Amino acid sequence: MIQTVPESLQKKKSLRAHLMILVSIALLPTLLFIAILVGVMTYQQVKSLDIGLKGTTRALSASLNNQISTIVSALEILIITEDFENADYKTLHKKLKRAVRDQEGWKSISIAFPTGEQIFNTYIPYGESLPSFKGAPFFEKTLLTKKMTISEYRIGLVSKEPLLSIAIPIKNKKGITHILIGSIDMPALSKSLRQQKLPAHWTAAVLDENATILARNRSMEKYIGTKATNKLAAHLASVDEDVFEDINKEGNETRGAFTKSKYTGWTVAISMPIDEMYGPIWSNLISIAIGAILLLSLGIIMANYYGNRISKPILALAQSGTRAHGEPVQSEVREIAEVAKALDTEAHKAQEAIAIRDTFLSVASHELKTPITSLQLQFQMLTRGLKTQIENDEKVEKSIQKISTQIKRITKLIDELLNITKISSGKLELQYERFKLNHLVEDVVAQFENEAISVSAQDKIEGHWDPSRLEQVITNLTSNAIKYGDGKPVHIELKKDQEFAYIAIKDQGIGIRPEDQTRIFDQFERVQHNHGISGLGMGLWITLKIIKSMDGDIQVESSEGAGSVFTVKLPLERKSGHTTPIFA
Repeated sequence: MIQTVPESLQKKKSLRAHLMILVSIALLPTLLFIAILVGVMTYQQVKSLDIGLKGTTRALSASLNNQISTIVSALEILIITEDFENADYKTLHKKLKRAVRDQEGWKSISIAFPTGEQIFNTYIPYGESLPSFKGAPFFEKTLLTKKMTISEYRIGLVSKEPLLSIAIPIKNKKGITHILIGSIDMPALSKSLRQQKLPAHWTAAVLDENATILARNRSMEKYIGTKATNKLAAHLASVDEDVFEDINKEGNETRGAFTKSKYTGWTVAISMPIDEMYGPIWSNLISIAIGAILLLSLGIIMANYYGNRISKPILALAQSGTRAHGEPVQSEVREIAEVAKALDTEAHKAQEAIAIRDTFLSVASHELKTPITSLQLQFQMLTRGLKTQIENDEKVEKSIQKISTQIKRITKLIDELLNITKISSGKLELQYERFKLNHLVEDVVAQFENEAISVSAQDKIEGHWDPSRLEQVITNLTSNAIKYGDGKPVHIELKKDQEFAYIAIKDQGIGIRPEDQTRIFDQFERVQHNHGISGLGMGLWITLKIIKSMDGDIQVESSEGAGSVFTVKLPLERKSGHTTPIFA
């Protein structure tokens, strides 16, 4: 007997059609939200890079200030230790010449009367005729202010080479008796810039108060003594610190930042190719756009495919004679209207399955919601702060630090989930190499720069392990020691014997009850409940798996309220014939 679908049901959309509409409705707002989020993140990424550029210029400027301050201090010591009024100038010439020779980057030291007449210059032998400093801007400024003065870019009167000079007045009760002028070799400043090890295509330069280039990390000989670009020079005249876009001396488009030092009056500027800055951002945007299109297309295709597979058996079930138990539930979906009554008896089973699913989702969402909510609040505060141009950079920096902390929490949760997946599927592989354990531990401790962590080592310990996974083990155990250490110092001890290396990580915190010391290495278990510490409870389980895969072991010694010691034992050499472990 051929069963026909009633006309009232034929007018309703099929389940497949509803699924396709649902997927489209669900994905389009999501894609819109992603687009907005990407836009905001792009803006924040640019701002973050700008903050990084400013921070680098400040660091370079501070380093330069320290370098000049050291030179000034050395010159002032010479003034204190020598009697310039009653000095034997020929003997003093020899002393100062030795001082110049002993100081890296010094060119010469001159002694002059307030009239500008030079008594001697260590660059040439004593007694030779010397030009006067009278009229030199930095010399006249020293006489006027009676304070230390740093010159602009100048050509030495004697050496005929580019110099920077520091003039310091020598005074007695009656006034200035002499002026000591220390001259710095220009390449020394450029050397300091190159030692900062900026990326190869970045440019760093030091400019005097007239926007003349004093030092440069690239093509120094070509551009030293030349003026900065017109755009940068105009910018320097209006503000002491900013971010700018310009075309550099080489003709390339750049984005950079500059900071002017109140101590020297010099400006440190750095710039990077604009393509290097925006290239990764555009690549990410394109990748996200392609991914969004593929996601939407895949969603529609899968909805059509599974809608067809689901609708056919549901329709067959509905036509098998289950309508005798009462009127079917009315629905806009034709197939659901036909099978609603037939599925009624199975509803309670579905509810049980949903309850189990909801329990799992509740746990997962609770762990992820807390950092995401905090991240969102900090992001809103930061956005409002940027819109109202808050001058207090410290508040903005604290907000950024809090956002960074929450991002690290989310990243750690995701990393744990990825590790769990790899371990469970047997795809977590080890890459062995020989290295020094001491260095690895030092690198891990450096990541916790704000924590009180001490390290003691028997001697240098070298072995054959997977450095990436061993770093993960040490990081997990150190992080736990800090979290459960009640704010007290953490100590890491390294030892070895003929066959094994031992890593002991000790805290002075809440401790672990004896009955819990085995349980904590299980999945979804924590050291102690109700302690206000979030996490999936997978860290020690992952740690144990990694250690076991390297033929090692881990032991814990602890008592409640007396701290804990986790000791990792690893063979120094990889076992003969041992293959890269893949474990489930």
